[in-house]
Amino acid sequence: MTNSHYTETIRPPTPPSSSESRGFLRRALHAFWFTPDLAAIAAVRALILWHKRSRDRARLAAMEPYLLRDIGLTREQADSEAAKPFWRA
Repeated sequence: MTNSHYTETIRPPTPPSSSESRGFLRRALHAFWFTPDLAAIAAVRALILWHKRSRDRARLAAMEPYLLRDIGLTREQADSEAAKPFWRA
């Protein structure tokens, strides 16, 4: 005596195709790295860095020659660094 619901063959689930798994991974990474919070944090960090560069370069341009000698720079080197835009390292 057999029960019909026990006679079905149990098959293991089929693994996802390589394109399906790549799509899942791509979506998961995108959701993790490109959240609005992380984008806002990156923007604030960039603004802080740019402000610091601008301030430091203005101070470097205003330094007296004896202070430049103390830190090992010539006036030409200091002027060259001070002339860079804030977004350039």
